Amino acid sequence: MTIQILSLLNGISAFLLVCSTWIMAIIALKFYFKEKHNRYMILFIFLASIALGWTGITITFLSVAIYGYNLPWVKGVISYFSYSTVPVGATAIIFFTWDAFGSPKSKKVIIGVYFCLMGLYYIFLFTTFPQSVVLSEVSDGEIYDDWLDPTSIVYYLLIIQVSIAAIITFIGFNKFRKMTAGDLKKRAGFIILASLIIGSCVLYDTVILGSIITPHEQFLFIVRFSMIFGAFCAFWAMRPS
Repeated sequence: MTIQILSLLNGISAFLLVCSTWIMAIIALKFYFKEKHNRYMILFIFLASIALGWTGITITFLSVAIYGYNLPWVKGVISYFSYSTVPVGATAIIFFTWDAFGSPKSKKVIIGVYFCLMGLYYIFLFTTFPQSVVLSEVSDGEIYDDWLDPTSIVYYLLIIQVSIAAIITFIGFNKFRKMTAGDLKKRAGFIILASLIIGSCVLYDTVILGSIITPHEQFLFIVRFSMIFGAFCAFWAMRPS
């Protein structure tokens, strides 16, 4: 494929991810206002974090689609969307899993450690932003992409946070799946699948592909379409009966 076609596919996949995830997030918010159950607010925060995370890529895609090039201000806002919301989404799913299956004795310790990691992440991210985030060089008709520099501490803090969230979710819902049957067992399976897909795709898009494969643009649309399926699995598992 040519670079322009790959760039277009990457932008379309990000745009569809943002749109579909916002639709699911709004539906989750409607569930919350109707039933007043915290899990729907957590689902809303989780899905909204995913949508916001790819909003920067969607902005550069729309700029190129409408004007044929990236507007001057686009380059400066993309990465703030990409990296400001990852810990928020990870925290939401951790709280949901821990409230359902975690041990009350160790909850405060685990959550406390996680918040410390999140605090360090934001401190290093915003104080070393130009050094931590790599933004691709593009020609007219191509969209930007960004990833974390493997020499930055932010790179490793993001890996740790996403991995912790995925592992906690996998362990908690795997235990639940073994203890239940029928619809609840299926829902637990969807949550496990969502945690594996979303955790892997976040890492591939933000830290793995850009740092170990050059060029890596030919893989990004696969990751982003996979994210749509992962987000849907989470939504389907947590929907009302």
